[in-house]
Amino acid sequence: MKTKAKANYGVRNCKEYDAALKQRGSIIFWPSEEVIEQWLERLKNGAKGSL
Repeated sequence: MKTKAKANYGVRNCKEYDAALKQRGSIIFWPSEEVIEQWLERLKNGAKGSL
């Protein structure tokens, strides 16, 4: 019995492919003003640990 040859897939646009890989690993978040104020308050008080 003959086996089917595997399909070869290639990247045709390297710039777009590279940009997509970089974007996939990117994590962006925006904390609210309230959270930032809490962080700053903890720094002032020297508080440690969870809320």
